[in-house]
Amino acid sequence: MILTSHQPNFLPYMGVIYKAYKSDAIVLSDDVCYSKKGMHNWNVIRAKNGSQKITVPVNAHHDTKLCDVMISEPRKTLPKIVRTLEETYAKTKHFEEGQEILDIIRDMAVDGTGLTELNIVIIKHILDHMSGVKDVIDTTCNMLSAVTNIPQTILFGRSPAGMNATGDSDLENYYNMVENIQKQNMKANARTVIDLILKQGLIEGKIPEIPKYKMKFAALWSLSDTEQADIAQKKAATEQTKAQTAQVYIDSGVLDPSEVRSSLATEGEFDIEEVITEDDLNLPEDTFSPTEMSGTLMGLMNPN
Repeated sequence: MILTSHQPNFLPYMGVIYKAYKSDAIVLSDDVCYSKKGMHNWNVIRAKNGSQKITVPVNAHHDTKLCDVMISEPRKTLPKIVRTLEETYAKTKHFEEGQEILDIIRDMAVDGTGLTELNIVIIKHILDHMSGVKDVIDTTCNMLSAVTNIPQTILFGRSPAGMNATGDSDLENYYNMVENIQKQNMKANARTVIDLILKQGLIEGKIPEIPKYKMKFAALWSLSDTEQADIAQKKAATEQTKAQTAQVYIDSGVLDPSEVRSSLATEGEFDIEEVITEDDLNLPEDTFSPTEMSGTLMGLMNPN
């Protein structure tokens, strides 16, 4: 059971309604002390000339409990607030749906009305008319999750739905997406910015020379020892294949050993696609034929 608590404020904001929606029960705490900074008796509305503060006058001090705070001259002050709200929102969409709240405020304009009494009646009325809100919120959450490609378990902190669901698959897919963005988009752009900063520092004499550096993003996923060992083994096999491929290109004259060393020093790894350009592949026909290249590759992959 999820239980939430909130102080009964005047015309509560959507955060209170959302908390109530996410909970099985809500407790309105009226045994705390009144505060002028708190929104117990005031709120801000959007008027024609910008934001406008509306206040329910009360007879209270900083040590008065909310349950003991009385509205000052409710017969005069509450109808005035209703008129202000009507003048501000009369021409807005769905005004008729909110008219009932104004009627509640108008009906409570009697002597002896307490602030908490007014606020609780308004909040209860809103919560009683929340039918259908759950479907609207769920649909909105689904749309936002689809647009951002972020699972709801991460975007909204929702618990995974379904039997034996842990959310690990959603988290793994999300981290894979972020990792691809880091490698394909962020890494090259970040390196460009860093290089420009270093060159400017060299020009201004702030650094003696441009240092060599490696760029590595923080790990998104904490792997177990077994998973780390498995990944390390697969990475070693991949690096071995890349090294064999690089050797083929070096032997054929497509690459120079210095290019491979430069790539390793800069990126920490060697990727043939980042080193060889289309111009590098436009070799004379008698330098190294496709048949010879294919035979060499096959020989390296199958040495026996």
